[in-house]
Amino acid sequence: MNGKSPVVLSIDAGFEALGWVVARLIEIDRKMSIDLVAVGVIRTKKDTKKKHIYVADDDCRRIKELITGLRGVLDVVKIDGIVAEIPSGGAQGARANRCMGMSTAIVICFAEMLNVPIETYTPNEVKKVMTGKITASKEAMVAGAQAEWPDTKWPKNKGDIHHAADAAATLLAAEANGNLLKMLYNSAKLRP
Repeated sequence: MNGKSPVVLSIDAGFEALGWVVARLIEIDRKMSIDLVAVGVIRTKKDTKKKHIYVADDDCRRIKELITGLRGVLDVVKIDGIVAEIPSGGAQGARANRCMGMSTAIVICFAEMLNVPIETYTPNEVKKVMTGKITASKEAMVAGAQAEWPDTKWPKNKGDIHHAADAAATLLAAEANGNLLKMLYNSAKLRP
């Protein structure tokens, strides 16, 4: 590859836990390969103290925490694009649907603020690429990510590793079904 390796931020969108992976698109044996650089999870917690705070105000605080956490990733590396697993809806309760909408909006707005391209995938698309089944368990997703990237330092916390593994698996969905990774990789090959 002639130019610098493109860097992609992959996100598993969530309101309580947002998994992220930073990856470089590198060339191995004349083919694109995904090299994980950093893995993490940003967590927010509902304010349980009775301070007469509106739920909407607490949601705003949590949104700020997620954006601040994502901006912290950018302090380390400049990204060229974002791929994200976003909720596909279908939650039974109004609160769950609201949280899914907010987490999706955070990811889309973040890409827009950075002026970088974004591709989104459903949980079923990500599971299908990683395991071959849309009904894959969290454990199967983790096992698949660890097998694909055995040298990666994965989070120790069981809940965190699920979100990080989903973010990593989203890269494979983007490689298999999308155009963004191919476009970034090919444009880097053309740069002197």
